[in-house]
Amino acid sequence: MKEQDKRSSRFLSVKKSIGALLFMIMALVTVYYYDMTWHRQYTEKVSIYTAMLKQYVWELNSNRIREIAHVLFSSGDMCGLSVMDDYGNLLFKSTDCRSRLNGFQKALLWAGLVEIDDTSIVVTYDEMNIGSITFYTVDFRRTVAISIFMIYFLVYLLLSRYLENLRMRQKLEAVNKELSETLSTLKHTIKELETTRTELVRQEKFQSLVKLMAQIAHDVNTPLGVAYTSVSELSREIQRISQLYKDKLLEESEFREFLEIGNELIDLLERNIQRAYELIRSFKKITSYEVSEEKMEFEVMELIRDIVKSFGKRFEKAGVKVNISGDNKKISSYPGAIVRILTNLLENSLVHGFNGRSGGEIDIHVSIANGQLTIDYRDNGKGLSPSIVDKVFEPFFTTKSGGYTTGLGLSIIYNLVTSTLNGTVKIDENYKHGFRIVISFPVEEVE
Repeated sequence: MKEQDKRSSRFLSVKKSIGALLFMIMALVTVYYYDMTWHRQYTEKVSIYTAMLKQYVWELNSNRIREIAHVLFSSGDMCGLSVMDDYGNLLFKSTDCRSRLNGFQKALLWAGLVEIDDTSIVVTYDEMNIGSITFYTVDFRRTVAISIFMIYFLVYLLLSRYLENLRMRQKLEAVNKELSETLSTLKHTIKELETTRTELVRQEKFQSLVKLMAQIAHDVNTPLGVAYTSVSELSREIQRISQLYKDKLLEESEFREFLEIGNELIDLLERNIQRAYELIRSFKKITSYEVSEEKMEFEVMELIRDIVKSFGKRFEKAGVKVNISGDNKKISSYPGAIVRILTNLLENSLVHGFNGRSGGEIDIHVSIANGQLTIDYRDNGKGLSPSIVDKVFEPFFTTKSGGYTTGLGLSIIYNLVTSTLNGTVKIDENYKHGFRIVISFPVEEVE
């Protein structure tokens, strides 16, 4: 019996040794795979950012390099960047990587579990050296390798315990089931959040359309009211003259007076009907553009005037003057996106820029050159605080409390410009006279 126990014990020890060896091999393979994956991804990121910076190294454009560096740091891909031209002059150098580490990461660095690696890239243009870029990143591979070995060791201990104790196995299965349910709940919650966000964006689009309809209805009401009054007055005059004519009491002076009044009323009627027609035509054109996602040919200045015209009464009430200038050319692009962009900008100026103020001025300048259309939009309103400039393109960010706005306006503008129009959008932080945003995107000029 004792001999059998000894054999069983030896067999169990052999099984455990084999199991430990297999887990060690798996851990080594995992570390190797992680190291290869990390190196491949890091090389790809370096290549991508090098390609992004190459043009601006050639142009010696430190501002654009700084903007890309901000994106690079915000994404967490790199912790430092140094860019020099071909003469060794420094174009940009970030602060020390250590300043970007949190307390835990600094502790790991002090313990030697992480390293700060640097990768220098010689930038060439047509086989000509135009400068160099050095990327700095925090290398966690050593920490991850240790973590992987610890994880495999813990898994091995758990599995050993599982083989020895069936109750522990059942308990672990229950825990795994609970984790699975939690993950399922989290996925469902994330899906609901995405659905909510999509619905909010859709509502924002149709709310702008409803606002436009209300504006046009309000604007059309005035000329139609005048036209109705003119028709009523003309009808009364015709009835009066007809009665005088039937009674044979119509005098030449009264008839002449009737003709003068009638001509004035008809002129007033024609002008107001023409005004209502133009408003309705503008509304029809803008709404057809706004609900369309297709590429069309249109005159950009005429489109902008129609958009501004739809805000007519609101601007008049707020004392806001809009100046439109620039190249009046026919282009092929996405008018629906442009309508939504400018509608959101004009709405932002009214709601945020001129809120609590009487009077204001908006300047919209359009330029088209080398297949690029640039919209320079400015207002002399309150402007933006430097502390929120980096946040304004984030979804749901708003300076208005109480649910008056959704905070999607500038986020929608950013997505439309960068995705639909394949362009760029930049807020001028140094503009001291209010708010300025410059939007640029490729278009096709139509002869």
